Amino acid sequence: MNASSRSAACEPGLRRAGAGLFSRGLSAGTRFAGILLGAACLVPGLTIAQEYSVSDLPDEPAPIVVGEESLGDSVLVGDPDGAGDPVLVGDPVQGMPVLVGEPILVEQGGTPQDAAGQDLAVDPGQWNSTQSGDEAGISEYTVSDWGSSWGSVAAEKTRCPNWVAQVDALFLFLGNVPSRTLYINDATGASALNLTEANPGMSAAPRYAVIWNRDACRAFEINYFSVGSFHGIADSIAPDGETFSSQNIGGAPFNDILGAGVETTSGIKSWEFNLRRNNGGSITWIGGFRWVQWNQQLFTAGAFDSGAGEILVDAYATETGNNLYGGQLGADMMLWNRGNRFKVNGLAKGGVYYNYQAFQRSSYLDGTTGEVASIAAAKDTTSFVGEVGLVGEYRLTNWLSWRAGYTVFWLGGVANAANQLSLSNFSDPAAPTTSISPYSSVLLHGATTGLEARW
Repeated sequence: MNASSRSAACEPGLRRAGAGLFSRGLSAGTRFAGILLGAACLVPGLTIAQEYSVSDLPDEPAPIVVGEESLGDSVLVGDPDGAGDPVLVGDPVQGMPVLVGEPILVEQGGTPQDAAGQDLAVDPGQWNSTQSGDEAGISEYTVSDWGSSWGSVAAEKTRCPNWVAQVDALFLFLGNVPSRTLYINDATGASALNLTEANPGMSAAPRYAVIWNRDACRAFEINYFSVGSFHGIADSIAPDGETFSSQNIGGAPFNDILGAGVETTSGIKSWEFNLRRNNGGSITWIGGFRWVQWNQQLFTAGAFDSGAGEILVDAYATETGNNLYGGQLGADMMLWNRGNRFKVNGLAKGGVYYNYQAFQRSSYLDGTTGEVASIAAAKDTTSFVGEVGLVGEYRLTNWLSWRAGYTVFWLGGVANAANQLSLSNFSDPAAPTTSISPYSSVLLHGATTGLEARW
């Protein structure tokens, strides 16, 4: 029978069953019959040979129906016409149907029994039958062995998987690279080399996350990634007859430069330990601890003629490091989910961090004398780390999904290499001076894609 025929055949049955049950004044039986007949309309291949009747049993003790939360007369389920057809029993709590093979009767406060009066194997820790005077109904349960020809049949509430593992590829770009003139043309005064010309390209690395669902509401998450190869490089050659000069690099001027270059490398590393809580809505709240490390190196050099036909090099290098420790709060919100294979989530989290001993180390090479000098400085400060993202998920199987999205990271109150260039003074290499500026910011953004497994 096709779906439309099944629907037409079921509608009269619903009316007849409803009339018969109301004539006995059993509102609970009406709901139960509606579930039976409605389920037969929805489940292909499931037939009901005849209308099901409600038998009048003695008032004491008052039995209840499996899956029914109201008290009332017993309902015979399983095989009322002897044809061996299974009957679909509804679950008013979750709307999850349960297949039952043989007649079952549950007495108030008693144990489920089959037609022969034998106790059924029911997990006592999961079964909650209605007690005398208590109409709270049946709550979360698991039915294991019904003792029927159908064998072992499970009827459980929909539960979260115990474990969720995610592996995503991060394709990140380093944004907000500061505009910093490193060298100028001596003849025109125009910028000969700017730090933005060494803007790093995309860098890719994996991100790992493991989530353990303690129950339907609470979960624990571990999240880790390390992207350590934001690399940028640029150079500039002086036109014939012209030279360059450095712009406030370490207080030691590079003069008569014929060609100059700059190279930068940066890296970020993050560990997260979060508690996640969902109270049944579309938002999962996040709270936990996070450690973020942001490091950066900058090297610049200028080549000049010694006057004796020899090309020498003045060089300057600075390195910065930040270790951020702090708590974060956030939310993982379901933005789109129509019950099919595709859904979209939005993520936002952030917190105030302790930047423990943000440091900078700087070194200077005098190309004329070959002398090398180094100096360092450190400072504790307060920082901020925020992350927002959008991810779509397509369910490939019941345990595996493909994920894709976009993520943005923002770090505030950190030491960047470019902002340290003018803080050191190597005009006297024997007694250099320096300080540190841990008040810069970092923007990282890019696409993500990967897989999620659940079990």
